[in-house]
Amino acid sequence: MGETPERVRVFAPASVANVGPGFDVFSLAIEGMGDIVEMELTDSTTVAVTNDPSLPVDPARNTASVAAAKVAEFCDATTGFSIRVTKGIRSCGGMGSSAASAAAAAAGANALLGGILSPDQVVEAATYGEAAVAGFHADNVAASVLGGFCIVRYEPIRVRRFDVDLPLALLVPPCEVLTAEARKVVPNSVDRGDAVANIGNAALIVLALKEGDNELFKEALVDRLAEPYRTTLIPGYEELKRELAERGVPVAISGAGPSVFVPFPPLPNELEELAARLMEAEVVRTKVANTGALGSVEPC
Repeated sequence: MGETPERVRVFAPASVANVGPGFDVFSLAIEGMGDIVEMELTDSTTVAVTNDPSLPVDPARNTASVAAAKVAEFCDATTGFSIRVTKGIRSCGGMGSSAASAAAAAAGANALLGGILSPDQVVEAATYGEAAVAGFHADNVAASVLGGFCIVRYEPIRVRRFDVDLPLALLVPPCEVLTAEARKVVPNSVDRGDAVANIGNAALIVLALKEGDNELFKEALVDRLAEPYRTTLIPGYEELKRELAERGVPVAISGAGPSVFVPFPPLPNELEELAARLMEAEVVRTKVANTGALGSVEPC
């Protein structure tokens, strides 16, 4: 961007977390859906949300302001931010709504402070924002910050990402699932066989996406750690999965749900009919967005 801007506008895409077996580790950014954050430096932090009165504007509780504050801390800067959030992602829908706001604000704050943080540090700052409402997990924020397919390692946070060409559909039902509640139903310890199966499937997911092996990706999109415990939170999901399996189409819960991730979706009308009949869900046909918030910072 050249000189440090005085005011920025940032778009952060929505995301699909877990991508089947990659619990808290894998994520995909979603094309065409996301949050916009406009911000500038001020003496004290203020937050405005233009189109969702249900979200907190207390700087200590809003994901965007918490993320921006963490960026300032990482930069050893004493400053506040004026933050204006325009939501483009439904809250509690399993598409990384809270993460997108945090990602956009972290990227914007970094730009306003000279762009000195590494991508991993921006992701870490955004993760603190996400943690304000949904627990400390970096999968959604990684995709929103960096775009593409992301792999997260913790302690310390390290992210590796690559571009992918992947058509997908999201089935968005009218119900809501709180991320914090969905995390509670996943047990703290798991069966060794389930752990081994997920490790194998996760490794194959990475290989399949790198090599463009669609059949291998479909085969490996199986989660035995979180999904078995979360299906009861999403009415109609198990029947949808059975009917799509009969058609050779894989499906997975998007993050905590209730949205559902369908790669290589069947032709129009067929999926729409199933989604409406079994889940009363809207179908959003899209693809992976290979640009995240860091690539979308614009002076304004």
